[in-house]
Amino acid sequence: MDDLSPGMTQATLAIFKNTSPLSNENVYGTSVVAWADLDQAGSAVTLSYAPQGGGPQDATGNANSAAGAQVTGLVAGKRYSASWVARTPNNDITTYLSGFNVQTATIGPTGATGAAGAAAAPGTNGPAGPAGATGARGPAGAPGARGAQGPPGIGISGLKVTRRLVRQRGKITGTPCKATLTQAAAGARARVAARLQRASTVYAMGRGVLKSRSRSTSVVLTQRRALKRGPAMTGRVAGGIAAPAPADPGVTVSRHRALLISRSVRADPAPWGE
Repeated sequence: MDDLSPGMTQATLAIFKNTSPLSNENVYGTSVVAWADLDQAGSAVTLSYAPQGGGPQDATGNANSAAGAQVTGLVAGKRYSASWVARTPNNDITTYLSGFNVQTATIGPTGATGAAGAAAAPGTNGPAGPAGATGARGPAGAPGARGAQGPPGIGISGLKVTRRLVRQRGKITGTPCKATLTQAAAGARARVAARLQRASTVYAMGRGVLKSRSRSTSVVLTQRRALKRGPAMTGRVAGGIAAPAPADPGVTVSRHRALLISRSVRADPAPWGE
């Protein structure tokens, strides 16, 4: 109370209830966390510390908080002085002085190995990896068994192609072709097909039927392109044995291909244009 003033000023100072480290407490390591407990809530506490004979350092943070103030740069074997300053919301200040000692940590012997923990549950399978490179080609396998002998062909032994010029009023209006097929021996009824070609180009083609016990038949060839001078043409014949009608409509009768022969022939008379 100031007797010379016209009024009275009252200050409510914070009181330190506890600090960590305590005064003259031993600490270990190069850093520690410091805390301070006050009798008033809402007051901040700052901490500065210094080794004997050294300059002061400020701790980081509020010692009167859950996180505390971080004290770093400690040196083992030294004594430190500590100055705790509490500041109330009214800006009233209380200072508390203490000290602590930094000791060298003693490393004890290695403890015994603990028991193995329980095995964890298997994890989920990871994604499939990329496909590997194609391996080397393996050796060729052994030849397969010889297949069963196929049915006999229709046995075409000869092919003769003739051509006729059709004239009207002195102009050639058509060149119908006819192919005569000859069998080596009379056989069963068979369907045949013939075509006249030069290299891979087809000039005429047609179909016919070889009757049973008949050794020859004629096939009218439908002209697809105009006949011209050039190398000899090739006549090709293909045929198959005509199967009898099945007794059961649900049965499918297979058809066998006959021998395919080719023979070079010259159109008779000469190609169109001569």
